[in-house]
Amino acid sequence: MWVISLDRYLDVKPALALLALLGFCTVVGWAWRRYGKAVWNYRVLAIAATLGTMFLVGGMMVGRPPDADEMEHAHAAWLISQGQLPYADFWQHHSPALWIVLAPLVGNMSPGAHICDVARLVALGADAGAVILVALLALSAWQDRQVIVFVVLLVVGQAMALQLYNLRPDLVANVLCLGALYVMARHRNLAAFASAGVLLGISFSFTPKHGGLLLVAPLLLLWARHQYAQHWKYLLLHFAGTALGVAPLLLWLSSKGLLNEYVQWVMRFNTGGELQFGGSFPLFLTVLGLWGAVQLVQSPELHQQHLGKLLLIALLLSGVGYMTQPMHKIVYGLQMFALLAVALGAGPALRFSQTMVQQRRTILLSILVGIYLWPALYTTQQEVRHRGYFRGRAEIQTLIDITGPDSVVCVPPAHPIFAFDATYLSQPWQFYEWLDKPEIRSGLRGIDERIMQVRPALVFDGIVRDAGGVSRQAKPGGGFVGHLAAHQVLTPQQASGLMTFLQVNYRRVRVGSHYYWVRADRELPPGTTTSPGI
Repeated sequence: MWVISLDRYLDVKPALALLALLGFCTVVGWAWRRYGKAVWNYRVLAIAATLGTMFLVGGMMVGRPPDADEMEHAHAAWLISQGQLPYADFWQHHSPALWIVLAPLVGNMSPGAHICDVARLVALGADAGAVILVALLALSAWQDRQVIVFVVLLVVGQAMALQLYNLRPDLVANVLCLGALYVMARHRNLAAFASAGVLLGISFSFTPKHGGLLLVAPLLLLWARHQYAQHWKYLLLHFAGTALGVAPLLLWLSSKGLLNEYVQWVMRFNTGGELQFGGSFPLFLTVLGLWGAVQLVQSPELHQQHLGKLLLIALLLSGVGYMTQPMHKIVYGLQMFALLAVALGAGPALRFSQTMVQQRRTILLSILVGIYLWPALYTTQQEVRHRGYFRGRAEIQTLIDITGPDSVVCVPPAHPIFAFDATYLSQPWQFYEWLDKPEIRSGLRGIDERIMQVRPALVFDGIVRDAGGVSRQAKPGGGFVGHLAAHQVLTPQQASGLMTFLQVNYRRVRVGSHYYWVRADRELPPGTTTSPGI
C-alpha cells in the first residue's frame, strides 16, 4: 500500500526554512523588477495578500492544539446554559459576559468535539470584525484604499504571536473598543461620545483590561482638540453611556446574587498580585505605529491631526495598561496595542513600499516582507505538521464518549466540556498556577471526600508531556493526587486515602496527551491504553 507523507519535507530546520523563504522572496522581487512596472499594482498585491492570509489563517485555525482558555470558556458557557452560576457553582476569575452570550449557542449543541471548531470560528469572526474596524480607521486616517493590504499583512504577521485564534473575552472587547474609537473619530459630537461610552462600557463587561480607554481617552481627546468650554457635556454623556453599557451585566450579577463574588474574583483577585512595570512589545510594529502617529499629528489636515491624536492616545493607554497588569507577560493584553499600531503603521508601510517600487528596489522590499511574515509562517508550518489541533480534538471526543452524562474532575483542555464538574475544581490556572494562594486552596478543601462520595466518571491525572517536553506536574509521576498534596490541599493521609480509592475503583488510562482515572464500570473506546496506577 502506497502512503504519501509530507512530514519529511515539512520537518525542516528553522535556518534552512528561512533561507528558502528569503530565496523565494528574492526571486519574486527580481521577477517584479524585471517584468513589472515601476508603479504600485494594487490589484496584484491584494490578490497575493488574500492568498497568503487564507494560508496563514487556515493553518492558524487547524494547527494549534485546542487551548486551555478557549475550552475553559466553552465549558463555562455550557455550565451557565445548564443553570449553574460562576463563582458559586464553579470557580472562575473572568467576567461572565462572554459565557452569557455563548450559552444559547453551546447549550443547544449536541456533545461532541465540534465544540473546538465552533470556538475557533467564533474567534475568527471576532478577529474579522477587529480587522475591518482597523481597516476603517486606517482608511479614515490615510485616505487611501490601498492601505487595506498592509492592514491585513501586518495583522496576519502577528496573529500567531498574539494568539488571535484563542477564544477569549479580549477578542470581543477589542472589537467594541475599536468600534468606540471609530465612532469618536468619524463624528465629533455629543451623540458620538455617548455611543462610544456605551461600546466601551460593554467592552468593560467582557474584560476590564481596557479600562484606561474608557476613563481617560475622552478627556485627553477633548484636551487635544482644545474643546475646554463644552468638555463637561461630552464627558457627562460619555460616562452616562458607559454606565448604560455596563448596566446589563451588573443587573444580571445582582439578580443572581453574584455581585460581591464578581468584585472579589474579577477585580480584587486579578489585581491582587504585585504590579510590575514591564512587557514585551513587537519592535517593528511599535516603531511603525509611532512613526504613523507622528505623521498624522503633523499633517496639515485637521481631520488627520484629530484622528492621529485619538489613536496615539489610545495606543499609549493600551500600552501602559498592558505593562502594568499583574501578568503583563501574557500576550492577551497586547492585542489592542498591536491592532492600534497596525491602524497607525499601515500608512507609512504603504508609502515606504510605493517608494521602493518606484526606485526598483523590489528585491529588498520582498525580503523585508518575508522577514516580517517569517515567524508566523514557520510557526504555522510547525503547528500543522504536528497535527496538534486534530489530536487534541480527538482526545476531547474520546473523553465525551467515556463520560456520557456523568460528572468529571478535569481541567480544560483535558475536559469533555459537556459535563458537570464534580468538585469546585474547573479551571487550569486554578490547578496549575494558583494552588499556593490560600483563597484558592480553601475552595478545594475536602476535594478527596467529594470525589469518593460522587464517584465521577473521570478524574484527570496529569500531562504526559507539554509542548516543551517537560511535565507540568509538581512532582515527576505525582499526578493529580501528588500535585494537590504538594500544595497542601491534601494532607498525606488524605492523599493516601484518595490514591487507594482511585486504584481500587478506577483504571488509569492514557487518552491523547493526558492520563486519566476512568471509573471501572465505564467502557473504554477501542485503542485506549491503560497505564499502571502510581
